[in-house]
Amino acid sequence: MLKRNKIEFNRLISEMLENDHYMALKEFSHHDEEDIVSHNIQVARLSYRIAKLTGADVVSATRGAMLHDFFHYDWKEYKQGILDFRHTRNHPIISYENAVEHFEVNEIEADIILKHMFPLTLVPPKYVESYIVTFSDKVVATKNFLTVFRLKKLIPKLIG
Repeated sequence: MLKRNKIEFNRLISEMLENDHYMALKEFSHHDEEDIVSHNIQVARLSYRIAKLTGADVVSATRGAMLHDFFHYDWKEYKQGILDFRHTRNHPIISYENAVEHFEVNEIEADIILKHMFPLTLVPPKYVESYIVTFSDKVVATKNFLTVFRLKKLIPKLIG
């Protein structure tokens, strides 16, 4: 990431990283190898890069990515099968409620948070930024899954 982009990215995520309620997400593991904050930062970094490349709203994509998983529980406790529909259905709503309680959230960011699990959520995203974060979230989750099985080298190094 270029130095000026890194500075801009860090500025965009700093509000979340300075919020105690948000930073409590570090207490919860996510995708086996990381905590929720680390996951959100990886999704935000990739979303930032894609938004820059495509001319999308960089601010909304980055902030929405940082807030997309803003829930304070271990999602694996809900796990009942391969696809856990309770967590899939509930965590975007919980994340949205936490986001609006602690931050100003615009319409694009709200759409990102509420629909980042598409196509598992029935209503598709409304904005290109939502699709960017949805894609980025799946890339990061796939990277983490492959890392657990020591297959990380199978996908390009998209996340620095």
